[in-house]
Amino acid sequence: MIKELNFRNTMQLTKVGINEATEAFIQLNSYLEQLKKIKPAAKCIRNPRLPEIISESIVYHLISDGKCPLIKIQTGDTIHHSIQASRYKSANGWTGPKRNNTDLVIKRKNGTETLVEVKATQVGYTEFKEKDVDADFIVWVEFNDTFRSGNNKQIEVLVIRPTGIAAKQWNWKPFNKTHNKSCTMIQFKNLKSILI
Repeated sequence: MIKELNFRNTMQLTKVGINEATEAFIQLNSYLEQLKKIKPAAKCIRNPRLPEIISESIVYHLISDGKCPLIKIQTGDTIHHSIQASRYKSANGWTGPKRNNTDLVIKRKNGTETLVEVKATQVGYTEFKEKDVDADFIVWVEFNDTFRSGNNKQIEVLVIRPTGIAAKQWNWKPFNKTHNKSCTMIQFKNLKSILI
């Protein structure tokens, strides 16, 4: 199920939609794992990446439900999925490396914007790009083996203030150890505990 917003026809998944999409993604991964067991040549097929709409929708609901302690929402604030942040608009329009949409933009009732970039991993490895470290927050969700095994496993979330963090490739444990003062970690027993 997709919920429409009133801004540029952007959409994010509802909680029911997230459940349905993740069930389908788990089924896809399970099918591929079974295929690799019966057809050895299938081992060359890579497992699919988690669709961004799923991870971005999960973070949207974490923020709107008040489960991201560093990112506060107040009455009159609105969260928008995948729009261009006004700070990147030049006199010539949307140009440069930051012209792409920001994952989540919180439009504050005072007219300011809070930019949130979402990183989702299943193996604890990602790349922060220039646009990511320029945001106000990065929310890195480590799903561990939740989607690969079909088990509803623990999910870890780092809410990061990216000031002074380099745009480069990162591994979960070294990043957390090096930058733990600029992060808040939240642990969820499973995906259901995020979506209740």
